[in-house]
Amino acid sequence: MGLSNLVADKIKGKQYLQYPKKVQQGVLLHRKIDSLTDSSPIVYKATQILFPSYRHFSKVIIDMYFDHFLSNNWEKYHQQKLHVFTENFSDYALANKTLFPPNIQRFIERLVQHQWLNKYRDLDDLKLILLQMEQRIPYNSNLSNSVTELKTNYHYFEGLFFQFFNRLNSIL
Repeated sequence: MGLSNLVADKIKGKQYLQYPKKVQQGVLLHRKIDSLTDSSPIVYKATQILFPSYRHFSKVIIDMYFDHFLSNNWEKYHQQKLHVFTENFSDYALANKTLFPPNIQRFIERLVQHQWLNKYRDLDDLKLILLQMEQRIPYNSNLSNSVTELKTNYHYFEGLFFQFFNRLNSIL
C-alpha cells in the first residue's frame, strides 16, 4: 500500500495530475480497486445483508469489514508483520506528507497518531472507528452497531473477503 493509495479518496477528479508520477499511479490504482470493488458481485452479496439497516452505508461498512479481515490475515499477503509494516509506513507517511495540501497532511497525521492501520484488527477498535465516522455524519447512521452483524455473520463475511481479495489479487 502506498501513501497515495491511502489518500486517494481525498484527491478529487483530475487533481491527481498535479502530483508526482508515483502519486498519480497510486491514485489511479486506488480508483481501479474502487471500481472493481463497486462492480464486484461478491461485494454486492456482502452488502445485501446490511442494506436493510444501513442503506447506502453498507458498502462503507463492508470496506471496513474487509479491512478487518485483511489486517487479521496480513501475513498471508505480505512478508512483514503488520505492526512492522505500519511503523515503517507511518515514518514514510510523515516524511512525505508535504507532497499534499494541509487537509491531507492533517489526515496523515491523524492516521499515524491513532494507528488506524493496526486498529482494524480488533473488533472493539473497529467499532470505535465506525463510531467516530458515525459522529461526523449529520444524521443517525448507527455505523458502530454494524459490528454486531459482523460478529453474528463473521465466517460468512470472512469467506466473502477471501473470495474477493483473492480475485482482486489475480486481476491486479
